[in-house]
Amino acid sequence: MVYPTPPGTTNITLTCNSEKLNWTDYNTIAPGETHNTDIGNWSMIFCLVPLTSNNFVLTIHYEHPVQIVNGTYMFLYDLNISPYLSSGYNVSTAHFTVRWESQEPNIKLYTTGNVGSWSQREFSSVEENGIKVMRFDIVSDFSKPLPGDIVITFNKRSNTDTTSQYFFVGLVTVAIAIILAIVAVYRKQRRIHLGNKSY
Repeated sequence: MVYPTPPGTTNITLTCNSEKLNWTDYNTIAPGETHNTDIGNWSMIFCLVPLTSNNFVLTIHYEHPVQIVNGTYMFLYDLNISPYLSSGYNVSTAHFTVRWESQEPNIKLYTTGNVGSWSQREFSSVEENGIKVMRFDIVSDFSKPLPGDIVITFNKRSNTDTTSQYFFVGLVTVAIAIILAIVAVYRKQRRIHLGNKSY
C-alpha cells in the first residue's frame, strides 16, 4: 500500500485488524516520487498489508500542521477513490465526522474534482459538549465524474502570524474520524476503515 502524507506529518501509526504494521518512506523505493494534490505535492509512505481475509480494518493515524494557502487555513483529505471502483463495484460512500476544539469562523467544505475544479459542499453542524461537530458524506459513483479530494477551509478569530506557512497543532486541534465504506478494494469485496487523523 502507498499512502500520501501532508507536509510536516509526524506520529504515523498503521494497524490492520489492530496489528501494528511497519512502514517506510516511499522515496526509498521510488526516489523523487510524490502525490499531487490541489494544495501541493505530498510525500508518500509504503507498507505491506498482510491480508488473511476479504474483510479487514485498516487504521492510519498521523498528525500534521494545518496549511495556510493565500491566507486561509485549510486541510485536505486525499480521497483518491478511483483505484477501488469498477463497473462491478461502482459506488463508495465515505462518512466524515470532524470535531473542532475551538470555534473557528467561516468553515467551508469543498471537493476538488479530478481537474482541480472545486465545488462547495453542504455539511451538518451541531454542538456536542462544547465541541463543534460537522458531518458529511461523499458518494463516489463509477459512472459519474468523481468528487476528488476533500478540502476544509477556515479562518482564525484570534490574532495569529499568517506569514507562517502552517498553523500548528498546538494552536488548533481538529480531530477527524473517517470511515470509508469501500465496496471494491483491490477488486475484491473488502471494507477499509481509515481514521484517527489528528491535525
